[in-house]
Amino acid sequence: MNSLLKRYGRLLAGLLAACLLFLLATLYTGQQLASARAQWLSQLNAPARSGATWLTLDSGLFHQRGELHLSLLDGGALPTLLGLPPQPDLNAQLAQLGPLELYVTIDSRVLPGRVRHQARVQVTRGTLGQLRDQGLLQIQEPQLSWGDGWGQDGRLALSWPGGRLQLDDGALTLDSLALDWQPDGQDGRQLAWQLAELTLDQGDDRLLLSQWQGELALMHQAGEWRLTRCASQLAQLLRLRADERLELAGADFTFGLSANKHGLQSVVDLNGQGRLAAGVLQQGSRRYTLEQLDLGLALGGIDVQGYQALLQSALTRFDQRPVWLAALNRVTRSGFQLHLEPFHLQLDNGRLKASGEVTSRPFDMASLTDIASFRSLLQGVLELEADASLAPMVTDSGTLLAMQDAGYVTDQAGVLNSRLRVVNGKLSANGNAIQW
Repeated sequence: MNSLLKRYGRLLAGLLAACLLFLLATLYTGQQLASARAQWLSQLNAPARSGATWLTLDSGLFHQRGELHLSLLDGGALPTLLGLPPQPDLNAQLAQLGPLELYVTIDSRVLPGRVRHQARVQVTRGTLGQLRDQGLLQIQEPQLSWGDGWGQDGRLALSWPGGRLQLDDGALTLDSLALDWQPDGQDGRQLAWQLAELTLDQGDDRLLLSQWQGELALMHQAGEWRLTRCASQLAQLLRLRADERLELAGADFTFGLSANKHGLQSVVDLNGQGRLAAGVLQQGSRRYTLEQLDLGLALGGIDVQGYQALLQSALTRFDQRPVWLAALNRVTRSGFQLHLEPFHLQLDNGRLKASGEVTSRPFDMASLTDIASFRSLLQGVLELEADASLAPMVTDSGTLLAMQDAGYVTDQAGVLNSRLRVVNGKLSANGNAIQW
């Protein structure tokens, strides 16, 4: 017996010590969770137009559960709560949402050095509950998950089965949305999304997006977030109006931002690729059919601050012309180089190809007095090739014949060709000067 105790005593003691250490580490992680929650509540209560309270429902060693009550006087406090820099225009738009009141149940699973959270937004209470009672909202519970420790830091996932919001003259319907927000291991973040279907009905108009997925890459530099990559795939877009129908299928788009080839940090290069598998536009008795479209664009030497300002204007200030012009001026002061990679357009009645490049000398928007002053800054060339069967879509037979006689267009076995060139604002086609 003594030999058995000596033989297994150390093993048993080691197991007991490991269990004790495991429990102590779990207890310490739980205390850190409570401290982090108190700090989080303090941050939620910091903005003047928001308030948050926490009700503890379960405080076990391995499991903690509670209810968060978040109250906002208006939606303008949302950017501050999310840690975003102040945007007066965006805040003003969000403020129109009015007061918001949300109840969220949060379950936290605790292990040594690791906490996994599952949150469920309650749809029967607060603002969501009021909209449901009024018959304006049909919604399934959105769920969020995130974690700390064991490689889970900074990752947030949203799963939303969908819902329907009644509008004054229509409805907004969402079917299955999934979002995944996570760090990229450096100084950036990645956002991926999957949307099964989104429908917006307003009067006689309908917009439908089906099977839309993609991802964004953001880089944090000099105190700002910069969009560096975007990829998007859309199975179908349908737009219906009283006398018009637009349908697009198989739309793929990629966009990339990289440091300028000269290594400068103040300017960047932009590259984009797009593809559309099919499209139909019906306007009354007229019908246009697209069988395939491939497009590639590249912009070189773009001022990075100008790019940031243009992107921000597109998202939040698209209706303010002075803001757009100020942002555009940041780009043009460095000049630009636009490269059109081989552009392929296949219609049901013919094919069009184009490629070329246009560059501009640096200029200030205020120095432009008319179109001629802008043309004088341009240098470039554009190669065009199209089936003759497409000509009736853009011109009549008499005008086309006159262009051929002038040498602007050549016809080679039913394929029209033209080489456009601009030098210091002077335009020529196939070497023949054009007045424009």
